[in-house]
Amino acid sequence: MRKIILNAVVCLFAINASSFAISAESSPSRDELNDVMKVHASEIAAVIACKDYLENGEERLTEAKSKAGRVLGKMVGNQAKGSEYASRILVTVNEAKPDEQLKAEFDKVNLDHSVRVAKCAQ
Repeated sequence: MRKIILNAVVCLFAINASSFAISAESSPSRDELNDVMKVHASEIAAVIACKDYLENGEERLTEAKSKAGRVLGKMVGNQAKGSEYASRILVTVNEAKPDEQLKAEFDKVNLDHSVRVAKCAQ
């Protein structure tokens, strides 16, 4: 389930990754930055996919985006740039529609709401 969502996100993310510019002299390599972005994209995708099944789903999404912005900002030495990267990650992940993908997977196997909540809580 998460693998399907993650594959779509990683594919979209790889297409858009080249638009992320690094300007600091002692910046991490593009590969290092992309690896960290993928981790946060995966976390954001999981939150988006499950936000309708969990308490405080929107708050969890806001926290995941903020966390990504803080980490990426520290990596590139610029919090504003880190926040911009996090915003781009959120847009890219939303384009993959992980919430719709997860709902379709749940519907395919006819899971009732309580099982969906339990799966997302894991």
